[in-house]
Amino acid sequence: MTGKYGRVRELRLLMVTGNRNGTAGFSFTRAKAGRGPQAFQRATNKAGLRLITIDLYEDRTIFHNFFSNFGSTTIIAQQKPKGILSVAPS
Repeated sequence: MTGKYGRVRELRLLMVTGNRNGTAGFSFTRAKAGRGPQAFQRATNKAGLRLITIDLYEDRTIFHNFFSNFGSTTIIAQQKPKGILSVAPS
């Protein structure tokens, strides 16, 4: 809420980008509502600037299982045997 304009609606984007080969980046971007394409492009560009490289075991999976918490978000990474497709739980 602002005193001059009242309620200001905004859009929030979490962008994750990578090459499926051990390099990934992410960004969290906010923008005013109605600016979807520009916000999407800005989030993509910021994610590309924040790339990290993860060492892969046998060029296909991670070395060990780990998890991380930030607020109410939990990220779980699990090592998978060869031939198993990694899919997020639904």
